[in-house]
Amino acid sequence: MLRTAVARDFYFQMFFDDDLPVWGFVGKTERNKQAAAGTAQQQQSDLRFFLFTHFHFDIAYNGDNVIEVNVSTSASDPRRTRDITTASSLPVEFSYSVKWQPTAVQLEDRMDRYSRISFLPQHLEVG
Repeated sequence: MLRTAVARDFYFQMFFDDDLPVWGFVGKTERNKQAAAGTAQQQQSDLRFFLFTHFHFDIAYNGDNVIEVNVSTSASDPRRTRDITTASSLPVEFSYSVKWQPTAVQLEDRMDRYSRISFLPQHLEVG
């Protein structure tokens, strides 16, 4: 199930404080260098699937109010991913980190940035 989510570039969506959305990708695929010259079927079988296991949150605040939350991954750090290419079941430990930064944006203006985004993610569920 997770390999399918990674292959299709699925993402997760969380809400902070009931209405502040946060999106992040579940994982990534990588192609073995030797697969680049093969047929489409060979290329598909040479894909590797990685689950992101660490998420970093940048949180902007103004006083006691959270104004903005962004999430990023350490996609290029092999210690922060888990290879799920062949495993049907394996334990995975997740971690996160947070950096807090003050901002001048007021609470009533925190949703303005979303009105400027022309393409918001579509709703997808992994079930």
